[in-house]
Amino acid sequence: MIKVKIANKNGAELERELPTDIHQLYHDMRDAGISKPPKNILLHDDKDVEVTLFSDSKIGNRLLRVFGKNDTLADANTVAFAVSTAREEILTDLEQNIVHNQYLTKEKPCASATASETVKIRQKQRKRYRQTTITGRNKTNEDE
Repeated sequence: MIKVKIANKNGAELERELPTDIHQLYHDMRDAGISKPPKNILLHDDKDVEVTLFSDSKIGNRLLRVFGKNDTLADANTVAFAVSTAREEILTDLEQNIVHNQYLTKEKPCASATASETVKIRQKQRKRYRQTTITGRNKTNEDE
């Protein structure tokens, strides 16, 4: 979805696809001679590291627009993870919203990607509450 090219002032360079395991990314960066952790690397105007984000897909290119000057490499990885692991039920809407620039900040696609999971959890909680209210106790597997 999103690719990142990271280079330090000494010419050390690393290219990876996001999302990726953040700990492995940091390990690979250190092996390449880039010692700054992803959570401290600004996507724009970092003093020590040059970061270039790019994508081969329309969705990825549009998603790049949500990152501001204070966003970090770790933020980009988190957003890429949230979008790439979105549930099938919301994936089409999420992708369409990204393509049509409906998200102005990195928080919006993440919130949309996790919203359906939150709704399902709340539905389960309401169902459990109704069962407790009707029966006067919470029914467990042992009760069945």
